[in-house]
Amino acid sequence: MNFSEHQYVSTGVPEIGLWASVIQQAIADLSNPRYCREAESWLDSEVFEAGSFLFICEDLGLNPDRVRAMARQSRKMAA
Repeated sequence: MNFSEHQYVSTGVPEIGLWASVIQQAIADLSNPRYCREAESWLDSEVFEAGSFLFICEDLGLNPDRVRAMARQSRKMAA
């Protein structure tokens, strides 16, 4: 999943591009032993507050369960 090529970056709204980059980095961190646990914890969190996974998904209009599934699939492919 690569958000940098997605519609979010070209919206002209800086926060949207930032949120897309945050999700992209969390997905990349799943493949990094140093950050994997923190990324998993953030992606699995059910907390809804500014900067949380659920908040960002809502702001981007994404289904959190679908993003989680795609992140895990991406992790399996990288392993």
